[in-house]
Amino acid sequence: MHLNEELLIQYNAERTSYKKEDTLFRQGQYPKYFFQVDIGLIKMSVFGHDHQEFIQQVFQPGESFGEPALLGNFPFPSSAIALQESIVWKIPRNDFFQILKDYFDIHLKLTNLLAKRLSYKTTLIRNLSTNQADERILHVIKFHCHNTSAINNQTCFPFTRKELSNMTGLRIETVIRTVKELEKQNKLRISKHKIYLVEPAN
Repeated sequence: MHLNEELLIQYNAERTSYKKEDTLFRQGQYPKYFFQVDIGLIKMSVFGHDHQEFIQQVFQPGESFGEPALLGNFPFPSSAIALQESIVWKIPRNDFFQILKDYFDIHLKLTNLLAKRLSYKTTLIRNLSTNQADERILHVIKFHCHNTSAINNQTCFPFTRKELSNMTGLRIETVIRTVKELEKQNKLRISKHKIYLVEPAN
């Protein structure tokens, strides 16, 4: 959900800078703020007992994150980590709740956003349950390319093979091999180490 800068400032938001790999909050901590990305990329990750990372989602400028725990007042089920140097707007919990009271349209947009994220996670769980590596990889790439403008029916997937591995729960060797196979099938294109999703021509 995107809140404009004027509204953010009106409700006591502050811009906080983070270096790459800085942690904004950790799994198990209680929420104190509403977060919205201003510059950079923030990933939401879950870490298993073996410290294996699973990236649930990546948030870009203008997108908010961490709302379910804030609204429900329960510990964060995942950690938020900067994928690159980033600046994030932070609104104190009580001030954010006041926004929801003052602006019903924003409250409705948030409800709609949370419903869409729930739908995505349900679809993601279904896709991750399959043993087909190509289906897992294509699902994640398509999701992250969805809001990116295509050039010549191609959109760039902005993450590394390692990050793709953490998003799909697949070994990095499997990701590298499968991406090459998908390129042969003309579903992906590789150029200068970047992955591009090839969309069917209209």
